Amino acid sequence: MPTLPESTQILNEQYFPKHPEQIIMALNYYNDRHNYFYAPGELWKISYNDLFLGRSENPLVCGYYLIQFYNFMLLGKTELIPIYVGAPPYKDCLLDKNKDILSKICTDIDIQIWCGTADQDGVMSIKNSENNNKFYNEWGLQRPIPFEIGDTDPATLYWHLYQQGSFARWPYNSEYIYVYLMKPEEHQKLREKIWERA
Repeated sequence: MPTLPESTQILNEQYFPKHPEQIIMALNYYNDRHNYFYAPGELWKISYNDLFLGRSENPLVCGYYLIQFYNFMLLGKTELIPIYVGAPPYKDCLLDKNKDILSKICTDIDIQIWCGTADQDGVMSIKNSENNNKFYNEWGLQRPIPFEIGDTDPATLYWHLYQQGSFARWPYNSEYIYVYLMKPEEHQKLREKIWERA
């Protein structure tokens, strides 16, 4: 499996030159990232920018990953689950304040955060209960879920999806945590597909 910098290099030097039609599509997704919403009619609606980016360095590469996430949802390979927290996160350095907010959510959910590392900000676990039994088995909730607070980039989230088949986002200015799950069988296909390219 290529590293994240290697994946970016492969996209720029190999994928886009072979698929020039994808360049315009990727840039369109990137440019409209504030205007694309999940659940636009719901209280927990969120833009593609807040869910998948927050920060971005390469518009073309970011646009490519936005397309992948959109297609996964469109084809029913993934599911987005909102969890109400009641307050937006503080900056990563204010670890105790973020821990205090997270300690007040339901007992079915356990979130351990440490922040300040290159891998992820923490991990989420969801217990099997009547409230989430459907997702627990069908969507692989028994796996640990990488947890990201505040800003992130789509390549990192795609890496989490490849590694664990899931990720959880608590964006700045959001009172919700968003859990992005991939069906276990689709996760296996994704891993096989990427290994074929590696």
